[in-house]
Amino acid sequence: MKKLVALAVVFAMAFMTVAQPNINSVNDAPDPVEVPGYNNITADITNATQAYVIIYYPNSTMKGNFSMSYISPNTWYYNGSYSYPDPLGNYTYVVKAYNATGWSASAIYNFTLQDTTPPSSSVNTLPQYWYSNNASVTASASDNYGLESVRLLYRYSADNSSWGSWNLFSFDYSSPWQWDFNFTAGEGYYRLGTRAKDLAGNTETLTGYTETCAYDATPPYSNLTQIQYWHSTTPITLDASANDNLSGLMAVNLYYRYSSNNYSWGSWIPYGGDNSPPWQWNFTAPNGEGYYELYTISRDNAENSENPPPSADLKIGVDLNPPITTISASPVYGNYILPTSMIILSAIDTVSGVNFIYYRIWNGSWHPIPGTGVGKGNNFYVYSGPFYLTKEGTNYVEFYSEDNVGNEEATHNVTYIVDTVPPSITNIVAFPSVQLPGNYVNVSCDVTDDKSGVKRVFLEVEYPDGSFSNFTMYHCGGCGYYRNRIYNIVGEYNFTIYAVDNLGNGRKSSVHHFTIQGGNSPPITTYSLNPSSPNGKNGWYITPVEVTLTATDPDGDAIAYTEYRIDGGPWITYIGSFFIDQDGEHTVEFHSEDDKGNVESIKNFDIKIDTSAPTVLLQKPVFGYLYIFDRAIWPLASGNTVVIGKITVRVVAYDGDSGIDNVSFYVNGLLENIDTLYPYEWLWRGDIGYRYLQVVGYNNAGLRDETIPILIYIFSI
Repeated sequence: MKKLVALAVVFAMAFMTVAQPNINSVNDAPDPVEVPGYNNITADITNATQAYVIIYYPNSTMKGNFSMSYISPNTWYYNGSYSYPDPLGNYTYVVKAYNATGWSASAIYNFTLQDTTPPSSSVNTLPQYWYSNNASVTASASDNYGLESVRLLYRYSADNSSWGSWNLFSFDYSSPWQWDFNFTAGEGYYRLGTRAKDLAGNTETLTGYTETCAYDATPPYSNLTQIQYWHSTTPITLDASANDNLSGLMAVNLYYRYSSNNYSWGSWIPYGGDNSPPWQWNFTAPNGEGYYELYTISRDNAENSENPPPSADLKIGVDLNPPITTISASPVYGNYILPTSMIILSAIDTVSGVNFIYYRIWNGSWHPIPGTGVGKGNNFYVYSGPFYLTKEGTNYVEFYSEDNVGNEEATHNVTYIVDTVPPSITNIVAFPSVQLPGNYVNVSCDVTDDKSGVKRVFLEVEYPDGSFSNFTMYHCGGCGYYRNRIYNIVGEYNFTIYAVDNLGNGRKSSVHHFTIQGGNSPPITTYSLNPSSPNGKNGWYITPVEVTLTATDPDGDAIAYTEYRIDGGPWITYIGSFFIDQDGEHTVEFHSEDDKGNVESIKNFDIKIDTSAPTVLLQKPVFGYLYIFDRAIWPLASGNTVVIGKITVRVVAYDGDSGIDNVSFYVNGLLENIDTLYPYEWLWRGDIGYRYLQVVGYNNAGLRDETIPILIYIFSI
């Protein structure tokens, strides 16, 4: 109990000896505080175990209750930092101290938070100098406290020398600081600057521009320099003029398109660009020969591009190769011709066209006389139409062409041999010369032709009853020909041989003879044809013919066999109908034998088949020529055919089987004339105007060929 009393006394005495905290002084520094910055609040306090400072914003709301740090013996302090978004203005605070006896509080103190430093800003570096559209302008800006806005300003010059005053473009009130600058003053040069304003109202002073740029919205202009139209070599030098009044030219690009016929054009293709004057290209004609259209498109340093022109700046033709000339003769066999064979020169140049065709002839000497003509070495004629080689034997024709660009073809040489001599017929033999009825007599001979060669050999037989038959003889190698046939009429037979060469020159032999000297009942064989009669004209079939053989025996004996052969070929046992489908004149032989061994005499019949139309060519007038009073003057560049005065329309018609029956001449679809004899001609006169001329040829089998109608202007009174 005594101990407890003693303790109570000790505690009471201790309490009575501790004094309350005493706040002797309070200070803060710096004051005012420039943001961003700090403010250190210090207090001289005795008898305190803890100290706090309560700080209030300028709007009297509490910023916070902050514990102060202690430095012996009596110093207490709090160091506070201030920056955005701490509000600017007058801050108040109270210091409180504490010990076991309680709290003590200071008076109210204050300090000022301020921003007196203006912000700074600059235009960021632009990605390019020249613009043809709006520029995206950005800026960098900073401030000690916080930014309210950044304004973009500009100065303008039309010549980059004399500058106007600064003009406000626009404000931006939030980061990132950027503007869609539309070059308000139009084309020209611009200096750009910025002025920033902070939240304290401090405004940056504009000291000058921090970036430059320029505006050019007008495209440049370019045009190719005109040059000659036709070119025979590549590359072709192309020049262009180009201009830009402001930003200057960056490049000029060449474009082309190609046509093979000067009518249907391909798409435009870039050829290449030139980045510095003189604006020039070595054009290689990438598509080769043909027609080219070209233009240029220029581009300036502001990326303005010239629009493609509505039509090409330049048109050129490129012809790198000479014409191609061919020669033909009609009629012709190999290189053998007749004096009446027409020699035709034809030249083609698909680009610039043929200017002239030249030729000369050698038939023992040159025509024209060397040095008196035109063309190479003045040794040639100008070809104006078909010509003829009339001198028997070897003739040389040299020829070439040149086009409208001047490309000259190499000289060609063709040899023609004029053949007017018919074949020779020798060694004519009939074996046996005397024969019984129903047996064979073989007629043979030798036929030679040392020029165009033998084409056909015919045997013409006159029977004892006065009738005639004509047979094709068969070639048996070398120069030999034969025809082996059965004859039944008793009496003397007369025969001749006719040979024709490949140009139509023919020769007939003298008359030669053989004799048939005159029982049982052999079979009788007959034939039938389908079609039953020629379905063409003049005894000619124009389709394959079906042959049916029928054998009967007058004594009622059985037929052992029937056999046939065609054109002297091997005998074939007849088993049913057969067809003959090859063009030409054919002889079918047939006979039968009965079971008693009686053999029928060989019978025969002829079939003429022509399934091929004739060939008809319009020889005169030649398409695209001018004719005056029946003479070919020269080819017309327009390609038109013009006839002044009368003209003899001449046609080449040929048929290798049935032969030509007639040639009909039509004008505007109306029949004007029919010619049945070679040469096939019609004198056309008494007509004026544009007319379509067409020729139709018919062979003896009734088949026809026709020419394509050609448009002719004729003026003939």
